[in-house]
Amino acid sequence: MTQLLFALCLALALGACVRLPVSTASLDGTEWTLQVAETPKGALAPETDAPPLLRFEGDQVAGSDGCNQFSGTAQMTDEGSIAVGPLASTKRACPPPFAALSEVLLSALAERTVRAEQSDGILRLTSGDTVLVYGRR
Repeated sequence: MTQLLFALCLALALGACVRLPVSTASLDGTEWTLQVAETPKGALAPETDAPPLLRFEGDQVAGSDGCNQFSGTAQMTDEGSIAVGPLASTKRACPPPFAALSEVLLSALAERTVRAEQSDGILRLTSGDTVLVYGRR
């Protein structure tokens, strides 16, 4: 009996560490702040007091890349991914620290389908070989 209880406790503890696919309900009405963008060339972290934001409202996504604002559609797929519709974005010239992060972020979201995983207040969006890591705001 003790071994069974131990195995159950271990399974529950490990299960808490598992990243779960997101659902439409879990993202609706949420806002996220970019923590880091992981790319093959290295990690890019926001260098500002106003880091990039991502907001989900119904089937819409909107936010900022730290310099420009963007918006578009976002619908969950059966596979736990987000199908991002065409994004409209402002086109301000961004200073160098923001330009690289802006390019990575918008390019990742422009891929049209991003894999999404949520765990413990963290949202990970994977697009190709880029991972955008957001913290819940």
